Amino acid sequence: MIRKLALSTVAVLALSCGGSSTPNGGGSSAAAYTGVYNATYSGTYAVTSPAGLPGGTSSDSATMTLTELSSGELQVSWDISPNPPSGIADFNLTGNTGTATGSGGMCFTGKLANGDTQTNCCTMCSITFTGTSSFTQPNAGTFTGTTFAGIPYAGTYSGIWTGTKQ
Repeated sequence: MIRKLALSTVAVLALSCGGSSTPNGGGSSAAAYTGVYNATYSGTYAVTSPAGLPGGTSSDSATMTLTELSSGELQVSWDISPNPPSGIADFNLTGNTGTATGSGGMCFTGKLANGDTQTNCCTMCSITFTGTSSFTQPNAGTFTGTTFAGIPYAGTYSGIWTGTKQ
């Protein structure tokens, strides 16, 4: 059982944060960064409940679509297979750097490959562009889940998405 639970948390992903619209205070056009990006994730996690389970590392890949909102913000949408679009985050840009908008971060709930159901909530998220064709998106937050066998678990994560425009 512990092995199954530990393996399920390996799939912890920093999926999304943000969500509300506020005016773009940065004077940088979100349109310059719009497009479809291939992205990879690398991060770490710690299981806080049940006690005694080890943490570890996680990685994944996604297609991320970046679009400009009418407010001038940049919206990032993740598509992490096998889930449908896996979450969104809105970023208020200042130059080439964005801060997630919204209170408390948006959460995503999805099925993991092993059958577990997990919810990730990003609580600290930003995005930084290098030119107009690549970005890094550091993030940290919490996760909760239920194993396929019905056992609840929880923890924290931090990591970074790195994307390159297609």
